[in-house]
Amino acid sequence: MKNLFGSRPVGSRPFSRRLFWLLLLAVMAFGVTLVAARPLGSKGGDAPVALLGVEESEPVISYVDRQVSAQSGAIVAWYNPDVAVTGATAEAQARQFLSAHRAELGLAGPDLADLELKAIREGLTGTTVRFRQYLAGIPVYKAEIAVHINRDNRVTFVDSSYRPDLQLALNAPVLDQASVRQAAMTFLSATAPFSYDQTALTVYDFNGTTRLAYQI
Repeated sequence: MKNLFGSRPVGSRPFSRRLFWLLLLAVMAFGVTLVAARPLGSKGGDAPVALLGVEESEPVISYVDRQVSAQSGAIVAWYNPDVAVTGATAEAQARQFLSAHRAELGLAGPDLADLELKAIREGLTGTTVRFRQYLAGIPVYKAEIAVHINRDNRVTFVDSSYRPDLQLALNAPVLDQASVRQAAMTFLSATAPFSYDQTALTVYDFNGTTRLAYQI
């Protein structure tokens, strides 16, 4: 995550402080995702499981004008598609392009119902429209599509981390938000207040398994 937050280490031992800041740096750079394996307090191991660190980059195949996912075949970067778009707004233009090229991008359907507008940014070369992917009304972790449209109303770049063919076994989390947040604070030996503090439910796709998780 780009948002930086801070806290103070608990305990007086130097090793504990070093360990805490190591974990904190991991949180600052990548976030903490807690996956509910079983209810808190249940027998058979600790729950939830904390996933910390860098996720493996998805392998891609590079062509002259694009990169595609080696796993799904969907385009993840499209350089200068140079496609004209029409529409009253930048969002409408971007949606027109995405709907027309949904097969190449691995999108779910022509209505793009799982894409929610996240941001529109104007620049010297044109407008960038960014969408975030949702599943069952829940945001998908790090799944976005950005479409850049130049001042001649032509699409010149597409960047996608959209996750095709996601399915959830459960549409409701096993653990409540407060319990998961407390588990993370205990894991990090952290104490509030923080300059940035947010817990959000997300859809997490990991090694082909899709589940609900909390990002803290």
